[in-house]
This record gives sequence, C-alpha cells and structure tokens, in this order.
Amino acid sequence: MKKLISIINKRFNYQSYWNLGIVFFFIAIYFLDGVTRYKHALAGLIYLTAIVYLIKDRKRVFSIFKNNLFLSLVFFVLAMLCSLIISKDVSISLKAINKGVVEKLFVTAIAIAILLYREKKEHITKLLIFSLIFSILPLAIKEILQYIDEYHQGVMPLSAFEHRYISDWLIFIAPALFALWLYKGVKNKILFFLLSVIFLAITIGTLQRGTWLSIAVIFIIWCVVKKEIKLPVIAVIAVIAVIAVIAVIACSILLSGLAAVNQGQFDNLFYKLEQTNSSHRYGNGTQDSALDLIKENPITGYGYGEQLFYKIYNERVIDYPDWVFKQSIGPHNTVLSIWFAAGIFGLIATFYLFVSIFIYLFNGYRNNTVKDGFLILMLIFIGDMIVRGLFETVNVSNMAIIIGIALALNSDKKLIN
Repeated sequence: MKKLISIINKRFNYQSYWNLGIVFFFIAIYFLDGVTRYKHALAGLIYLTAIVYLIKDRKRVFSIFKNNLFLSLVFFVLAMLCSLIISKDVSISLKAINKGVVEKLFVTAIAIAILLYREKKEHITKLLIFSLIFSILPLAIKEILQYIDEYHQGVMPLSAFEHRYISDWLIFIAPALFALWLYKGVKNKILFFLLSVIFLAITIGTLQRGTWLSIAVIFIIWCVVKKEIKLPVIAVIAVIAVIAVIAVIACSILLSGLAAVNQGQFDNLFYKLEQTNSSHRYGNGTQDSALDLIKENPITGYGYGEQLFYKIYNERVIDYPDWVFKQSIGPHNTVLSIWFAAGIFGLIATFYLFVSIFIYLFNGYRNNTVKDGFLILMLIFIGDMIVRGLFETVNVSNMAIIIGIALALNSDKKLIN
C-alpha cells in the first residue's frame, strides 16, 4: 500500500500542485480590488502551509534564509518598527507597519519562500510568468466595468485620471508578457499579440507618464539582455499606429457634429504625451515639500504611515505658504517617504534592502541555468521600485512577491536535498 501511495505521489505530486496553485492564484489577484476575502483566504492557506513545512522540516527550511537578502529584509523591518519610538502618532504608525510591513511584506515573503523552496526552478519560473499573464484577465474585466460605469456618469474614456492606481499591476505584468514572446508556436504568438493589444490599451488609459516610462525601461533592458530585434521594431510600429489612430479619432470628433459633446475628451491624453514639466513634483511641489519637512527632522523622522504624512503635512502647510498643494497628496517618491517615516536609520535600511535585492537577483541570473525567473523579478524591481519609485510613492509590500520567489528560486539544493 505504501509503495502504491509513493508511486501515485511521484506521478501526480499533489503537494507540488497545492504549493504552486495557491501561490499562482495569490499572485493573479494580488492587485485586484474588491476581492479582499479571497486574498485573505489565499494568504491564510499560504501561511498555514508554510507553518506546517516549517514544523516538519525546520532545518532545511532555515537554510534558504542564510543569505544577505533575508538579513537586509529583517534590518528593514526593524528600522520601521524602531520608527514607532519617535512616531508623532503611534496608533497610525502601528497600524500601517503591522499591515504593510510586517504582514504584507515580511510574513508574506517568507511564507512564499517556504512554500516554494523545494519546487523545481523551472516550475517556479512558469508559475511567475503565467500567474502574471493570467492576471490580465481580471484586470481587463475590471477596467471594462469601470469604463462602463464612468461612461454612464458622463465620463468618456481617456479623459480622467481614475485608472492610474493599476500602474504597479501593469509593471508586474510587463516582463511576464515579454517572456511569452519567446515561447514558440503560432498559438503562443497569437495569444501574445492579443494580450499585448489589451495591455497597451489599459496602459494608455492610466494617463501616467511614470508608468509608461517604467514599462519602456523594462522593455529596453529586456531587449538588450535577450538580444531581441524583432519585438522592438513591432512595438515602435504599434505605438506609432496607436497614436495615429487616436489623432484621427480626435480630429474626426472635432470635425463632426459631436464636437460640442466631446470637446476636450482627448485633452488629458495629448497633454500627457506632450508634457515636459514634472507635474509639480519639484519647485515647492510634492517632493520639495516632503524634503522641507524632512530637513526639519532628518535624523529620527516622524513615524511610519501614509496617513501620518498627510496629517503632518496638512498641519504644517500654514508655515509654508509657497507650497503648491494646500492639502497633501503624498511625497510622490518612495525613498523620501521612508526617510520621512524612519529618518536616517530607515534611509540606510532602504538602500541596504534595495542593493541586496538587486545583487541577489543579478547573481541568481548569472549563476543559474534557469534565468528567466530572475530576470523577470529584476525587471519588476527596477520598473516598480526604482523607476516608478522616483515619481510615485510605491507600496513597499509590493516587494513581498519579488523577495519570496527570489529566495525560493535561489535556494541551495545541496542543503535542501
């Protein structure tokens, strides 16, 4: 009987299907709003399974955390916890740290790593690629429903900035979509082009230049690393065609009897395409105002939490009449937000974590035969945390997927086996 069970397990490997399956769906709906209960359910299953593996195989599980990446993550979490001591409002900071840093970043990253540490690197890479590609489906459905709802309220497509919050999601999807291009077969190519059209339309709809820039940087790096020639040519032609189509539609609307109804529908889009300024990020704008506050307290900071930044900014705006925004809309820079929250200690911890992630992924790409997983994670990190982080305040919890899968991909098989 035991021999039969062993044969069945080897052939079907239900444990592996379980591990890969719950992480797949967790990543696929990670950025989706309105499904909180399902996210919590999947997260709970991941945590529970990770605890079981930790109890059953403690020594080998601990082996995957004997590296600088895990050490830098612990250092970062400690820096944020230490910011509670100097927080101007401990209740706000405690809630933000508990949810955004301890649970969504640290616990989630560690649990994903434990869940996947014994899986084959090829399987983990495919999990990453296809979970992100699959997430285009719920993203597209959500965006269509939102556009329909806005249309009923008199808001035309490409005329409002209500879709920019999906930017992180798009940046995560982009490298996986590029990886699909390398899969051979006519069906895969057709699927790639269909998904690319959907992806491009949704990306344009964000009306956010930081997102466009992040995806462009990711694409350029990927093409250079992969020595890809055909796809960049197709991409340039496609972008030119899309811009031309939008211009033709805009002109036809202006020349038709609908001009009065649709006047200015494409103004925001063309403004973003032509804009050369920083949208008030500098010159007493979002980042300069955040820096003014940081200069008052650069060593210790003010305490962690987006809501705490809003509170302090709104209280101090009366002392800075030159500030552009009289109500806070955030620092619009990830590093500045951490410096504001945790002072010099937090700033050092952030740079330590960022450098550790980059080096870990770079060494993983260079030293492993299965390279696509490391490359995708590196491109996501560069696009979301570095490039977009220069212009927006990116949630640090986004690094949980990057760190968790990176630790699993680079686990030492000699120790594990």
